[in-house]
Amino acid sequence: MAEKLTILLNNFKLKFYNLKLSYKTKSYSDILYKEQFNSLNEKIIKIVGIKSNIEELIIPEKINNLSVEIIDKNAFKNNKNIKKIVFSNTITKVGPFAFSGCSKLKEVQLSCNLQIIGKYCFYNCESLEKLFLPFELIKIEKYAFANCYNLSFISHYLKTRYGKVKVLNKKYLEKHLPIKLSYIGKYAYLNCKNIESIYLPYKVYVINKGTFKNCSKLKDVSLHNNIKKIKTEAFLGCSSLDKIKLSSNLNYINNKSFDKNIDIIYYEGIDKKINKIINKYKHKV
Repeated sequence: MAEKLTILLNNFKLKFYNLKLSYKTKSYSDILYKEQFNSLNEKIIKIVGIKSNIEELIIPEKINNLSVEIIDKNAFKNNKNIKKIVFSNTITKVGPFAFSGCSKLKEVQLSCNLQIIGKYCFYNCESLEKLFLPFELIKIEKYAFANCYNLSFISHYLKTRYGKVKVLNKKYLEKHLPIKLSYIGKYAYLNCKNIESIYLPYKVYVINKGTFKNCSKLKDVSLHNNIKKIKTEAFLGCSSLDKIKLSSNLNYINNKSFDKNIDIIYYEGIDKKINKIINKYKHKV
C-alpha cells in the first residue's frame, strides 16, 4: 500500500496518498526496476536501467504481474552496448535523457501508446538509424533526437479498427511523423544529417527554433496550410533544401529561418511584414 495520511475535518475523513513512493531497486532478468504507485494509486513498474552488457532489449509488459509503464530519466544514459530496444505497449512515459549518449543504439521501437518523448531523450545517439514512433505521440520535447547523425528512417505503424476497438496493425507502416503529433520542441532534430524528407502533421502549428537545423540531406518538406510560425534557425543549414512552399496562414517568419539561397513559394496575399523578410531570400511567388 502507499503511505496514507488521514485527516479528520468537520467529521469528514480526507485521505492523502504519497503517489511518489518508490521501493528499492530490484532486478528482473537484465532489467533494473522500481515499484511505485501511479495517480490512480495502482502499483506499477518503473525501469531504471539494465545490469549487464546486453545488445538487444525487449521491455516486457509486466514484471511480477505489475504493468511496466515508465522509463525513468537517465535510465540508459551513456550505455555503450545496447543496439536495439523494443518497448512494450504499456509504456506511457519516457523521462529526460533516458537514452542519451547510447552511442551504439541503432533501432528503437517505441510503445504505440507513448504520448510524450522527453527532452534530450535520444540526444547523441549517433548510431541511431531506424525510429518507429508511437501512433499516439503528441509531443516531442527539445533536443529529443539532436545529434542522431545517422537517423534516416522515421515511421510509425497505424492503428486499424477491430470491431469497436482500434489496435496496432504492423501490416501498415507510414514513413512520416504520426498524425496526432502537435508539438516539436526546439532543436529536436538538430544535426540529423541523413533525414531526407519531413511531412508535418496538421496539428503542428509552430516550427520551433532550430528544429531541423543542419539536416543537410533534407530536401523535401511538406508544410500544411495551418502553419502559423517558422522560428529562427528552423531550417538553417539544410543545404539540400532548395525550395519550400509557405502556408497562406503564416504570420511569423525569421530572416534566419532558412539558408539564403532557398526558393520560397508563397501567396500574394501574405502579410506585408513577412513579405519584407521573404524578400531577403532568393524567392518567387
